[in-house]
Amino acid sequence: SPNGRTVFICGTMAELGDDSESLHGHIGKIAADTNVDLILAAGPFTENLISSAKKYAENPIKTQLFENTDMLCSKLQDFVQQDDIILVKGSRLAKLELAVARLKEIFS
Repeated sequence: SPNGRTVFICGTMAELGDDSESLHGHIGKIAADTNVDLILAAGPFTENLISSAKKYAENPIKTQLFENTDMLCSKLQDFVQQDDIILVKGSRLAKLELAVARLKEIFS
């Protein structure tokens, strides 16, 4: 549906070294600039992503931070809706394929 919310499910981007904090912040700014409606984030440095998104957003962005991918997956059904347009992104280390599998369960 064209009326679906845009949802960004993100995990930590690994192996960025000293730039981890700033690059996660940059992704948050991009999310704000593209008017994402909801960010669900898990893992180290994603708190940076969320605070940056909130800082740069013209409209309020709903956000939820999780300690890890398993916790995100266990609460996914509380946040996603049928017509949402969802982007899932993170390093292989973040194991976000678990979130994709959970989304398939929720909506099948």
